[in-house]
Amino acid sequence: MGHTLLFAGKPKFDMMDREWSQFGAPDTVGADNGTDKIDYYQRLDPALAVDVLFQQMNADPDLQYMFFHIRTPDEIGHLFGWATADYRNAATTADTILGRILDGIDANPAWASSTAVIVVADHGGPTLEFFHSDHTIREDYTIPFVVYGPGVAWGTDLYQLNPDDRAWPFTNRPPATGVQPIREHEVANLALDLLGYPSVPGSVFNLAQDLNVS
Repeated sequence: MGHTLLFAGKPKFDMMDREWSQFGAPDTVGADNGTDKIDYYQRLDPALAVDVLFQQMNADPDLQYMFFHIRTPDEIGHLFGWATADYRNAATTADTILGRILDGIDANPAWASSTAVIVVADHGGPTLEFFHSDHTIREDYTIPFVVYGPGVAWGTDLYQLNPDDRAWPFTNRPPATGVQPIREHEVANLALDLLGYPSVPGSVFNLAQDLNVS
């Protein structure tokens, strides 16, 4: 198994490092590397973390899975409201950070030929509101889900690539039964699929790793 990295932008992410350093389950693929599942954990401002990310990628050829958290849009949305000028500026900042990551990967032929990037958010937010707790509001539960990398279809809607087993939600909140929309929960098994590993035991979404991205 390769090494893992997590760059967090908020103190609450420290819990992940504490929990996954002590209570990680035994590895079922390859050798069992123990309970510590996050090899490198650091809490940094995301703009500063980009350079550290590439330093770590250069230093560790076995680095295989990376989680990079950009806190800015969520932070500003809660302070000033979603879809405000401040929020849009924060989204631009996040886009710049993401662009630096993609440019750095593309500039290295070895990385460009072997690295996939999945971009998601954990929630949205209604215009001029400060929270996202109402699960019936479309803006709360609609998020981006973007996949970039070698073998990924360029400029294609994921619903077009998965017409038979993923349902576009339109303007209604999808029920938990029947054909499902593409959900954030699918990221784990998509990432494992791209890495050539089986799905998370006991998981519900994308268990068959059938979300097509190419």
